[in-house]
Amino acid sequence: MTNTTRQIHTGFYAPRAKEIINALQTKAINDCSNCKRTFKIKSVRYLTVDIAVDNEIVFNCNSTGRWTSETCFKGWNDAQALNHMAWVYKNIIVKKLAGTNAAWKRDCTAEVVVEGVKFTVQEFYCIYDAMRQRKGADKRYSKELVESLRGLPLDPIMTEMKIAQQEEIAKLETELKTRIQNLEHERYEEQEKSRKLIAQQYADKIEAARNETAAEIARIREEMNAMFVAA
Repeated sequence: MTNTTRQIHTGFYAPRAKEIINALQTKAINDCSNCKRTFKIKSVRYLTVDIAVDNEIVFNCNSTGRWTSETCFKGWNDAQALNHMAWVYKNIIVKKLAGTNAAWKRDCTAEVVVEGVKFTVQEFYCIYDAMRQRKGADKRYSKELVESLRGLPLDPIMTEMKIAQQEEIAKLETELKTRIQNLEHERYEEQEKSRKLIAQQYADKIEAARNETAAEIARIREEMNAMFVAA
């Protein structure tokens, strides 16, 4: 199980942005699966895309190994981590454009396909500028494009309801875990009772069998001794 220590916010809420970011992250993980396990490589490999309670797309910074407390981008602030991931994703796009007439430009409407997801260079460039935290980045694109990627957060009331729902589910899951542990303990005790009862029952049967055989052997020997005496 991964251990998430912090979440990095992207400022995007739309399903379209989630689709693009998730595809790029999946590709990034696959590309570095056989690379040397440096801090940056491990940070990319163990970074996951998630949806926050208010529907914001976030990066989960998970533990980079089962036996280590090191997590993705530990010691880096959010801006540094986002900047690095923007660079990683840009390299994926640039490689996709290699050998084509398209170029890495904000107004490039050429399509690329990453992990089965098709999107334009311009769509990702809009996300890229935001991840680089460039001032006035959204103003460089059409309102329609920005809105299709930015989306809107869940309203505060619904967010609170969602938080309450998650807390209730977490409470029920914790209670279930406790109930299961108690039932497992009861099961063990009942098994022990049954085991001891069965063990005693068969110990008695074994003892009875031994006694029966011993008595039969004694009878045979007595008869043999009587025959020898008579002879």
